Amino acid sequence: MNKQTIAVCLAQAVMLLAALSFFAWIGWQNVIPSGVFTAVWHPNQASAFIDRLLPDARVRDGRTIIDDPAFFFAHPHRRFDTIDAEIRFKNNGANIVEFGGLASSNPEAYTLLPL
Repeated sequence: MNKQTIAVCLAQAVMLLAALSFFAWIGWQNVIPSGVFTAVWHPNQASAFIDRLLPDARVRDGRTIIDDPAFFFAHPHRRFDTIDAEIRFKNNGANIVEFGGLASSNPEAYTLLPL
């Protein structure tokens, strides 16, 4: 083999290894074998996993809740049995602020707890 052939084979091996590593990483991200999925959302920023606050009639400038209830949807890669959520917000006089999740889709029922 000459030097040029060796260089081509080496380049192909590196490209194959890079492609396999990328697909392995994508698979790892999708399966989440650790059981821990973290998603962060900040007002007025796009997130692949957390939607903006809704409905528009109850939210001003994408971050100020002016009426309740307001909500968002989270879309993890797979189903989880439990969640731990950390929420930071500025309370300008609301008596009770609650957070919860969709506990049952038929009939639609939410489990809300005061923050």
